[in-house]
Amino acid sequence: MSEPASADREPLDRGLHAILVLVCATAVAAAIAFLRMIPEWIGATMTGHPEAYPSIWVALVIAIAAAVAAFAIWRRRAWAREAFFIWAVLAALWQLATVIVSGSLGEIEFRAWIGIGAVAAAGLVLAGGLVVYVWRTARFD
Repeated sequence: MSEPASADREPLDRGLHAILVLVCATAVAAAIAFLRMIPEWIGATMTGHPEAYPSIWVALVIAIAAAVAAFAIWRRRAWAREAFFIWAVLAALWQLATVIVSGSLGEIEFRAWIGIGAVAAAGLVLAGGLVVYVWRTARFD
């Protein structure tokens, strides 16, 4: 009887395991967000305003990017670093866009907007650190 193909591979680094869980959670959350927005988008489409919910497509793209990145890391694909980088950039840009739009539309007061902006900046620093970690660690050639 032969060994499974994964038996000759070293286990993933603990940090990559943690990142894999993070990316999987993001994929699931973005997919749920996409599914929850479908009724509103269909309603807006029926009234002639499908552009009223552009975030539905962003949620779908982030869900797909996160799922592809998680798959690439889990299966140790050579392009795992690039897939993770693309996911991180998309997620960071969406986070920044959300903060900017919520502040510019006056949905929240200025002090709260500054606080949310600081949290978003910290998130960008964390995303950058994760990208550097994955870039250095995930070499699956």
